[in-house]
Formats: sequence, C-alpha cells, structure tokens
Amino acid sequence: MKRYCLECGHPLKKGEDHCSSCSFDNSERHLQELDIHQYKKLCYDKKTKGRERKNRSFSFYVIGAVLLILGLVFLVLSYRYSIRHRVFTPESAEFVFCVLSLSFSAFFLVYASILLIPTLFKERYFVRLLKRRK
Repeated sequence: MKRYCLECGHPLKKGEDHCSSCSFDNSERHLQELDIHQYKKLCYDKKTKGRERKNRSFSFYVIGAVLLILGLVFLVLSYRYSIRHRVFTPESAEFVFCVLSLSFSAFFLVYASILLIPTLFKERYFVRLLKRRK
C-alpha cells in the first residue's frame, strides 16, 4: 500500500521514512512516540482536506452532467424540420453551443475524476492509520 506523509500528505517512496518535501519523520517508531492527540489531529486534518477535495470533485461531476444534458438538448435543437424530413444544420448557433457545452462537459468530468481518484486512496490510508492507533 502506498504511504503518505502525515504532515503534508506528500506520497512517500518505498522504504522512505522521511518526507522529501517537509522532512517529517514518518517512521513507525516516531509515530508511536507522538502524542495521541497530535497523531489524531494530523490524521483528521488530512481526512478533512480529502473530504473537501472529494466534495469539490462531486460538484464538478454535477456541473459536467448538467453541461452534458444541455449539449444534448442543443444537439436536438440543431436539427431543422421541414414537412417530410429533418435536416441537420451544422452551421447553426445551436450546434456551436452543443459542441461547446459537450467539450466543457468532458473537461469537467475528466477533471473531477483526476481530483477524486487520488483523494480516495489518501483518505483510505489515513482512516486505516487512525484505526490502527486506537
């Protein structure tokens, strides 16, 4: 399992006990010597940061879904209907709005996924640390 620094949340390399970004000692011996309140505070702070990032990514998912629906509505509106058949008009303003909203939707959905996936792994790591120390 990947390890993270308790002080800054930076990923630690395999076998590394000192964080390269903040030089905090993450060895098991040092963590056992920490005061239980300080240890829990560090873990809860990281969990809270992770929860904030998770909530932000969920809001980006909602924005992406709304833009996706809006793009599909504009795609339907880009068809012009005559008496016997429908004609697709790619030069219409509706089609331009469709392409723009679908591209922004894709951006928001991908960005939300990029935010969410590492956050879930970090949050699970810090929850396990808290359970192990109790």
